[in-house]
Amino acid sequence: MADDPDKIDITAETPIGKLAAKGVRISDLIGLLTLVAVAGASAVIYRHDAGGTDRDAAMVNTMKDISQTSKEQVEEMRIQTCILMLDQAERKLEMRGEASQCARIVRGYRGQR
Repeated sequence: MADDPDKIDITAETPIGKLAAKGVRISDLIGLLTLVAVAGASAVIYRHDAGGTDRDAAMVNTMKDISQTSKEQVEEMRIQTCILMLDQAERKLEMRGEASQCARIVRGYRGQR
């Protein structure tokens, strides 16, 4: 068995102790190292994916907030545009509060979508 050219003797000394294997094929050794590498890479990828879901949820919430703020800004810009289209005397009446005709038009427009 020791004369077989496909088999080698392996000896490794570690702080824990001495590890030796006699008559191990090179292909078996390569297969074992490949298995360890694939298992390690799988563990790293799994941990990376688990941490990514929290960041994805936070990103979705942030995008929802940005979208809501953008909608509010567009609504205010429409109200301002409506007010600017009025005569100077009518503008003062329109800028008094939420019961203005421009605000009702814009909010009615929002409800039709």
